Amino acid sequence: MMNDTDIPGYNNNSLDLETGEAHLIDESPLIISGDDTAALESAASDRIPAIVISSHPENVDFYFRYIYEDVNMIDDLVKRRTICRYRHLPLVIAENDVILLKEISYADADELFELYKSFDDGNCIDDVFSLKGDYDMNDLSDALLDYIHKSYEISDYGIYNIILKKNGTIIGQCGIYDHNGRQYAMYFIKENYRNNKYASAAVFLMMSYIRRYTDLDIIYASVSHTNAPSIRIAKKFDLILSQH
Repeated sequence: MMNDTDIPGYNNNSLDLETGEAHLIDESPLIISGDDTAALESAASDRIPAIVISSHPENVDFYFRYIYEDVNMIDDLVKRRTICRYRHLPLVIAENDVILLKEISYADADELFELYKSFDDGNCIDDVFSLKGDYDMNDLSDALLDYIHKSYEISDYGIYNIILKKNGTIIGQCGIYDHNGRQYAMYFIKENYRNNKYASAAVFLMMSYIRRYTDLDIIYASVSHTNAPSIRIAKKFDLILSQH
C-alpha cells in the first residue's frame, strides 16, 4: 500500500483548477435540485447545467445526466464535472502540489503527437485511439476529437494528461481504457522526466478518483515483462498484470 509520503507534494485537499478553464467553471451557474419539474424545466430552457437529487432516477428526463439519490454524494468535483460536461471543457480530476491530471482536449494535439512518437509502447496508444500504422498529425487530431466525444461523455473514466504544474508541460499520461471487454490502466512518463516518482503519484491520484467516483473493480495492466518499474506500480495498486 502506498503512503502519502511516497508521493511528491501530495495534498489530499487540493482539487482546485489552476488552468485557463478555471475562471469559466467557477463563474458558471449550476442548479442542484430535487426532481421538481418546474425547476428542471427552467434549467433546461435556460441552458443551465443541473444536478438532480432523486430516489427514482428512472423518472428523470435523460437531459439530466447527473442524478444522485443523496445530496451528500455531491462534492466539489461532482459539481465541476457536471459543468465541464455541459460546457465541453476538460476536467481536472485530481492534483497534488507538483502534478495535475486533466482530461485531453483537442488543443493538446500537437504536444501529444510528439509525446506519442517518443512513447516506448505504441501498441497501447493504438488500442486507446484506434490508430494503426504510421499515423500522422491529421490522423491523431481526428482520433482525439472522436475519443473526447465518445469517452468522457459516456464514461466517468478515461485517459488523462499528466501535467507538471510549474510550467504546464504534459509529461505523460495515465488513465483507464476499454479493450476486449476489459478495463486496462495505462501510465507512462516522458523519458527525461522519469525517476521522479511522477508515475506513482499520477497512478495514486487516478486510482483514488476511480475508486471513489466509478464502479470499476477489476482493472488490468498490460505491461512488458521487461518493464520492472511499471510492474512494481501495477502490483502496488492491485492491478491485474497482463504481461507481454
